Amino acid sequence: MNIVEPTYNWNGPLTDRAETLYVVWHHTACEDQMQTPAAINAEHKAIGDIGIAYNRGIMQNGETFQGRPDAAISAAAHGVNQTSIDIVVEGNFMVQYLTAAAEEAIKANYANLTEKYPGAKHISHGYVHIVSGNPGDATACCGTNLMAFLKELIPGFEA
Repeated sequence: MNIVEPTYNWNGPLTDRAETLYVVWHHTACEDQMQTPAAINAEHKAIGDIGIAYNRGIMQNGETFQGRPDAAISAAAHGVNQTSIDIVVEGNFMVQYLTAAAEEAIKANYANLTEKYPGAKHISHGYVHIVSGNPGDATACCGTNLMAFLKELIPGFEA
């Protein structure tokens, strides 16, 4: 699997996770603009993060890019950041649908992450509030259309 590795200038140190219990799936929730790694990184820095919050991203053209290193603690799923790797898919899947290229990239990432983290449970960002026990963590992410695809692909996927 090919992963494009952009260069980021972090606004602080990254820390590795001690364990990986979850793979959390997200969407960018933007439908009218291409969300490049640089744009996501800038958005996250603008809200005070040290840089891009996700570990990987999948573009609608099928390209996978590295955000934070896979082993690094993410900052995208309050309540499980210390124990999750976070994957974002470009698009607003409340209203949009995946391209064929994005579907193939999701399948490849799922296979890769299942091999790398065999015991990790795949969940939507919207399911994090169930895991964390905090209703304040509830969200509609990763969008109903992406959730439907992931439920078909991943046995035991929780949305």
